[in-house]
Amino acid sequence: MNYGFVIDNRLCIGCHACSTACKSENEVPLGVNRTWVKYVETGIFPNSGREFQVTRCNHCANPPCVEICPVTAMFKRSDGIVDFDSDACIGCKACLQACPYDAIYIDPDSLTAAKCHYCAHRTELGLEPACVVVCPEQAIISGDIDDPQSRIRQLIDNNKVKVRKPESRTRPNLFYIEGSRVTLDPNIAVEKPSTYMWSDVGDVNTDKSNYGINSNTNRSVADAGPVQIGGKVAEHMVQVSYDVNHKKAWHWPVAAYLTTKAIAAGTYLMMIGAIAMGLVDIGDIFARIMGSIALLATIATGAFLCVDLERPERFLRVIMRPQWGSWLSKGAFLLVGFGAVLGLVLGVILGVYFGVEGLVSVANMMLNPPVFMIWGVTTSSLAVCTAVYTAYLFRQAKGREFWQGKFLPLHMGVQAIVAGSAICLIIVEMLDGFSNIYGYSAVVLTCGLVVSGGIIFHEHFGVRTPSTSFRIANQSLLSGNYRHWFRAGAALFGHVVPLLLLVIEGAGFGSIAGACALVGLFCYEYGFILAGQDPPNS
Repeated sequence: MNYGFVIDNRLCIGCHACSTACKSENEVPLGVNRTWVKYVETGIFPNSGREFQVTRCNHCANPPCVEICPVTAMFKRSDGIVDFDSDACIGCKACLQACPYDAIYIDPDSLTAAKCHYCAHRTELGLEPACVVVCPEQAIISGDIDDPQSRIRQLIDNNKVKVRKPESRTRPNLFYIEGSRVTLDPNIAVEKPSTYMWSDVGDVNTDKSNYGINSNTNRSVADAGPVQIGGKVAEHMVQVSYDVNHKKAWHWPVAAYLTTKAIAAGTYLMMIGAIAMGLVDIGDIFARIMGSIALLATIATGAFLCVDLERPERFLRVIMRPQWGSWLSKGAFLLVGFGAVLGLVLGVILGVYFGVEGLVSVANMMLNPPVFMIWGVTTSSLAVCTAVYTAYLFRQAKGREFWQGKFLPLHMGVQAIVAGSAICLIIVEMLDGFSNIYGYSAVVLTCGLVVSGGIIFHEHFGVRTPSTSFRIANQSLLSGNYRHWFRAGAALFGHVVPLLLLVIEGAGFGSIAGACALVGLFCYEYGFILAGQDPPNS
């Protein structure tokens, strides 16, 4: 049994009966949709036309929303239906980022994820989904696509069908007969209108670079070219005249979480490095401050993660009922483990300071070279894993091609080094007697900024990719909505100014360089997160 849909565009009249039936059957609140009909206008009068597309969950054979969900709230049933459990959902919105089709939304009443679930409550009784029953033209066909005798299987076998975004490798079970490329590709339209036919357009931006426009050529970034209609070449590009709005799911808390996580991991690595090099003693005030900052930053990371949840009171479910395929779940355990290690190490450091005999003995044993090598390498490896795991979470967000960079794990590791050395410089200039650590921190920060700048240049200026979604997001970051965050924040304050200040090496310049690097880190993360959500998925 493998349920799926066929949408016959030869029959669809764009009446929205399926949308209203879905809302009525499933009590879908206003402002969100499980199924909707997209309108796209093509051509120029009198050779104009309108294309329809019934849009909803594709019930993929390889659903990325199931893989990324940390608490098994999204799951694939044995009959092929991709269903959800709102009672388990914590509202992390990771599934929204993973879905390449904009099919998932946050229910404004329950504050949990929801989507088309194939009217499972009807299907289990042998009934068809509400949208199928209500369609006046029988343009929506449901059934078992594994049954060679079923109507849906015969339609798939005997007609040329298309699916949305086959490059995502989700293997969708929603097929379109005579599917139009101007509706199937969400990036082919030249620009968003100021308003739809019956509703306002959400998050309208007058900067055309965010919607696929190259301001120098006034042509679509998708390079779709003119649309052929009625034997003539249309004189303008296609335009979406009706769609539903999709809000950005992740905002500043995610950027703040990435920043504090980098600070936590990087600060610990810098502290371990200073102890290993004999620059500080395990009981020195430098070690106490650095250890405390690392622990506080780890706690802040967890706090920002909870702040971003729609149901923060359920956050412990990530630990209590983990889905081990999700990097969000793995990351939660890494954070907890890293926090526990930091607590133990800081306890020993404070014990040495206060002269607790037992802890002093433990510290002396820990500083024994073979023992230090074991626990130092082990805990440092945990810090590195904590720094980079989010890169693999982003890779599970299949709906956001901008976050799929192959150097992202390396970049997040380097960002941790930058953050840790920046904190180190700030602390060193606040204390007396630790001038020997200044050079160590300055060299590490300089190298980190150079490597970080090289990765950023390669990813945003040197990559030649056929992906339209990547180019739209990249333009948004470099010259669109988030250009100030990138140019002034990430590039100028985050890289150029700190490097210049480190060259000058004047009194107080080290702490200023460190502060600028931290500000630049947050600015880059903010622009990266928000710009990555600009390309439309539907």
